[in-house]
Amino acid sequence: MNYRKISLFLSCERKEELAGHKKQTNLFYSAPAFHYFCNTIAGACLHLELLFEATALSGDSTFYNIAVKHADTTMAHHFRPDNSCYHVVDYDPETGEVRKRQTAQGYADESSWARGQAWALYGYTTCYRYTKDKKYLDQAQKVYNFIFNNKNLPEDLVPYWDY
Repeated sequence: MNYRKISLFLSCERKEELAGHKKQTNLFYSAPAFHYFCNTIAGACLHLELLFEATALSGDSTFYNIAVKHADTTMAHHFRPDNSCYHVVDYDPETGEVRKRQTAQGYADESSWARGQAWALYGYTTCYRYTKDKKYLDQAQKVYNFIFNNKNLPEDLVPYWDY
């Protein structure tokens, strides 16, 4: 994989919007059928590595700062007390307050969509690798514990859809 081409292209395409210099319609995902104003998804954690690599390759710390801000915001608003995460969190674009938490692909808003949990685990492990900030490793461990201690995890360790 050519991180230089992919990271710089994808990051630069949305840099102003992601950094807050343009009005955000959403962070990494668009689903107008759900009437979101400014949403983020757990799956966006997969994109953090591209932002960290864009900083490493370009020397522009804006990308690093965006990744950290997204990881922190997701940690603060996507996770339930049992350390499972919502698929989608929608924010008020004026105040930044959470409007709603739900799923777009899971069984129900309060279920734990398996793929989103895996993305969160990967994303926080990645954040720790790039930042060495233990809070990201701790969050990854919480997500891991939710997944692997879950009574609904099948014997083959491959979840069917939701937990």
